[in-house]
Amino acid sequence: MLVPLSSLKKTGGALAILALGALALVPARGEDRSPASYFPLDLKRHWKYRLTLEVDSTKQLAVRDRTNLSAVKVAERDAVLVEERIENHVELTETYALEGDAILLLSTKAQGGAERISDPPRPYLVLSKLDSVGAVWSWTSTDGRESYLTTVTRKGLDKEGRDEIVVSMKGKVHGKDATRVATQDHTLTLVRGVGVTHEENAIVPPDEKHRTATRSELLSHDTGSSKQDK
Repeated sequence: MLVPLSSLKKTGGALAILALGALALVPARGEDRSPASYFPLDLKRHWKYRLTLEVDSTKQLAVRDRTNLSAVKVAERDAVLVEERIENHVELTETYALEGDAILLLSTKAQGGAERISDPPRPYLVLSKLDSVGAVWSWTSTDGRESYLTTVTRKGLDKEGRDEIVVSMKGKVHGKDATRVATQDHTLTLVRGVGVTHEENAIVPPDEKHRTATRSELLSHDTGSSKQDK
């Protein structure tokens, strides 16, 4: 999922920064249809989608753009820098890496903020588990303040007959005062060879004020050589 970080800064800090999912594309015949194609990381791909943002029951509509921008190194890992824009303003960059059986989230950086390194790298998707309903994996930061539990909740076919999986990511971030906890409920609908076609996020800050919810729906995508509608 994507919430403008200017709004999220008051709703959950570190957890809000991670409130993003990602979109991918419909591949041409013969392209990769491995489990990694649920979340393509090849460079220069671009996605445009409709974003509905709700903060304190007030809704806004916006256009969200996502681009696999460039190859980078993060902690000696080969990674892809992904840029997120809302209404053409850069709001967030993230780095991801495909390593072994997992797509790892290595870092996030909000516009105007410091880069946050995932320590250890967070397994955003465990590829061997995506086809198994009920499969789970978890991650906890080294300092114990952040954690995620991810579950594959549904498997089937989308309306076009393509393999479809729904993944639920439930996160917690503890403040310096361990009694203050922000929570995130993040759901991705992934289609093999397409990527995330639908994404929802709900964030509740420790004081339960300024609750934020978002919904992203794919509008179009561009492989760098051709543009397609959803």
